[in-house]
Amino acid sequence: ADDGTALAALSGLYNKLVNSAGFGGSYSSPNITMGVYADELVAYQGTSSLLPYYNNQLAATDPSVSSVWGGYYNIIYAANAVTEGLQTSTGVSSTLQKQLIGEALFVRAFVHFYLANQFGPIPYINTTDYLANAKKIRIPVADVYQTIIADLLQAEPLLTDNYPTSERVRINKA
Repeated sequence: ADDGTALAALSGLYNKLVNSAGFGGSYSSPNITMGVYADELVAYQGTSSLLPYYNNQLAATDPSVSSVWGGYYNIIYAANAVTEGLQTSTGVSSTLQKQLIGEALFVRAFVHFYLANQFGPIPYINTTDYLANAKKIRIPVADVYQTIIADLLQAEPLLTDNYPTSERVRINKA
């Protein structure tokens, strides 16, 4: 509805990103799970949730896998909701609208990148329409990368050269 609401929505997106199973720094984060999976890190008995990664015995039914998968797609849904809301908004200033759409598109591309690197072929979700999303199928990783690149090329001219805030915690062109 206005600049404040738009910023709050984007803050919610960033909150989902840093508090998710995939990026929150827990044992489920890709830094840890992929490090254990590639034998760069060692999983000890006390970290039983990492043992399937360490032993290369990961099952699709493993709770940590579904937590990461679901968490990633939850972030993507939020990025799509921010983008769609801003595209139809008439109360948000034009400059802020562009910047926030650029940030949300970047987050969507970023999360799809991690999904493809962890899971291979994945559905690329670019809408909040649950009926359309339910029909999406996994696409080859090369196609995922092309769609990621398209999102990033769309985001780039919308982003500013400088950080949007003095804290340097939000996305810019760099």
